[in-house]
Amino acid sequence: MLPGWYNTRMAIKQPAVHDKTHIEKVEILAPPRFEPTGEVKTAKQAIADGNWLSSVNFWLYTRSPEPSLICQFRSPYALWEPGKLDLVAAAGHYKVGEKGLDGLHELHEELGVKIPKSAFQLFGRKLNVGVDAKGNERRWHITVYTAEYTGTIQDMKLQEYEVHGVFQVPLKPLMQVLHGELESFEVHGLDAHRQPLAYTITADCLPYNFDDYQQKMAEYIACKLGVDDAYLGN
Repeated sequence: MLPGWYNTRMAIKQPAVHDKTHIEKVEILAPPRFEPTGEVKTAKQAIADGNWLSSVNFWLYTRSPEPSLICQFRSPYALWEPGKLDLVAAAGHYKVGEKGLDGLHELHEELGVKIPKSAFQLFGRKLNVGVDAKGNERRWHITVYTAEYTGTIQDMKLQEYEVHGVFQVPLKPLMQVLHGELESFEVHGLDAHRQPLAYTITADCLPYNFDDYQQKMAEYIACKLGVDDAYLGN
């Protein structure tokens, strides 16, 4: 069992690592504009060659019962950031020919929800370099979208080999943890088998980003929802 989380029922056997990078076809990007070069490879080969790949991040927030983020608890067997609480609701590589909101299938595949394109707002783009669970360096050009989610986590059907669980994380204590004002707090959600799941959120439980991406996006959404200093207790 990993620190920070537990099932409120008997632990469920996890599936083996599911690696699709050897069959996924992606377009290679070239800096500084990060436009497609026309070259196509499997994601596995592109990663091995140190190429830049195009990907998408979807951030979901809710207003009820309080301003919150929909966050996924990544499978302990995922290739990227296993066992971490990801404030990004869903993410993935763009397949060949995809761009923009073409990547919405990732949201449906990982969380089992369909949200209309009209609900999304383009936040912007960013670059990220990181090392996966196999020690491979990955280079991403990421397009970032935000949207309000009006459903519940009970409506979701999780992609087990990628997502172990899902939580609706209140922004108030989350921001207090990120700002060093609160050591930890506990949230409750559901795992991929729709069983109750609890998680203790600390500053160390999030994926590492050298540019504080997760914190900056959480702050942006907090401002968007009117979560001001008074609400945060400052």
